[in-house]
This record gives sequence, structure tokens and C-alpha cells, in this order.
Amino acid sequence: IFNGLSMLEELKLTGNRLKHLDENSFEGLHNLKHLDLSLNNQLEFNADNRQVFRFLTSIEEINLVPLTKLSTKLFVSLNNLKKIHFYRYKIQIINHQKFFETI
Repeated sequence: IFNGLSMLEELKLTGNRLKHLDENSFEGLHNLKHLDLSLNNQLEFNADNRQVFRFLTSIEEINLVPLTKLSTKLFVSLNNLKKIHFYRYKIQIINHQKFFETI
């Protein structure tokens, strides 16, 4: 869907009623640094789309508030990631291996 936008650095998809993102949704966005997926109240990341961010090799910041379901290993390929917005969540435990280990 974002074919030809390889120089794009910021993408805001706030409040678009997104429910699911395909594994190839962000293909070609190798220069993207900031991704805002906030206010997509039914958006889920599960086993079907847990590698949805794999093309975002330059990503530094992701906003995922609020989120219904969060898959493990979602952030595996995001070596430049500096910020993940999870505020307003009652997260009790985050297991580093489940979110950042290779598949």
C-alpha cells in the first residue's frame, strides 16, 4: 500500500479503526523513523502478523496505544527502536526473550 514512499520518515495512522495489519503492510518503508498507530482500539498483533514490522529497519519510535492484543517477538528486527508507547496499560511483566529474541 505504501509502494513508492521509500523516503517517508513519519507515518500517522491514528484513529483509523484498524483491526489487523498484513505482514507486508509496511514493505518498502525502510526509512520510516516514527510510526503512530494510536487510537485504533481494535488493532491486534497476534501470530498471524507478528512480523508486521520487519521492513521497518530504521524505525525509532512506535505508538501502539491502546492495543487489544500484543504478540510475542513483535519487535525482533527493530534494532534502531528507541521508544515504544504503552502508557495507560497495566503491564505487570515483560519477558525480554518473548519480545526481542529471534524467531
